[in-house]
Amino acid sequence: MSHPTPKARKIVDELYESEITHVVYLIGKTIRPIIDLLTEEGKITLIPVCREADTFAVAAGLITGGKRAAILMQNTGVFESGDSIRTLGLDVTLPWLLLVGYRGWLKDEPIQDSAAVLLEPTLEAWKLEHHTIVTVEDADTIATLYQEGLDTSKPVTVLVTPEIT
Repeated sequence: MSHPTPKARKIVDELYESEITHVVYLIGKTIRPIIDLLTEEGKITLIPVCREADTFAVAAGLITGGKRAAILMQNTGVFESGDSIRTLGLDVTLPWLLLVGYRGWLKDEPIQDSAAVLLEPTLEAWKLEHHTIVTVEDADTIATLYQEGLDTSKPVTVLVTPEIT
């Protein structure tokens, strides 16, 4: 495993603080440091899937079974998962924590990648509140946001920008 980034470390710590028991994921470059750290530490059960839409079904089963599940995927997976997000996030309103790797996001330049350009407008069209994690300090909010989601039975979506080097 590569040396974990400070942002990945903080995100994992926030998952621990939130008492997340399971992380259902499809690997992507932006979220890989988080998965690598979770794998190395072995404190949360990791469940890889073949398609992003499957993450929601697996997480829904875990949540209804009394577990605390987080979902990790790249932004392209959000588009592939549209019907699952609509059904389980909007109609059933399960309080899942969705961490989305914001592939294509750029700090000080216009975004060119269509997956990044369309991500926030898509979430807004679905009326899914979302929060963007750019810095380590931004990640301090994850446990609080997740608790609010639990209290209101609403999904929480957190966009994780690529590391800035």
